[in-house]
Amino acid sequence: MSSAMGVDKECTETYNEMKTGHKHKYIQFKINDDHKSIVVEKSVGCDKNAPLEGESKLWDAFVSELIPDEPKYFVYDLHFQSKEAGEREKIIFIAWVPDAAKIKIKMLMASSKGDFKKKLQGIHCEIQASDISDLNNYEEIVEIASKLMK
Repeated sequence: MSSAMGVDKECTETYNEMKTGHKHKYIQFKINDDHKSIVVEKSVGCDKNAPLEGESKLWDAFVSELIPDEPKYFVYDLHFQSKEAGEREKIIFIAWVPDAAKIKIKMLMASSKGDFKKKLQGIHCEIQASDISDLNNYEEIVEIASKLMK
């Protein structure tokens, strides 16, 4: 099922800043209040000089901000150490659709996700999460991203 939902121009502009300049650590998107388009709700800056050892704490801070009944889309600039390839950076797409969310917004999220992702060229992998436990282990997220590199 495809949605006729629009995507605000700021979504692709902010994403491209992340992709080409690593200007954002993550971007949070939401379906606007009239349910007609996807908009940027928040972006968090990226410290390009931050040590890789602190990455799991940044991930934990990101996960701690998730609201248990508010679906959102995120793109996250994941930095990690790969056994085979050394230090890596991959942009991951996260569809946060918690079980406690209202049915209507869950349906809108499901029907708009594919078209929205197509506008964000260069996504490495997607994670579908409905519970905090789906995201709270940084090492598992790195493992998912690493497996998809092969």
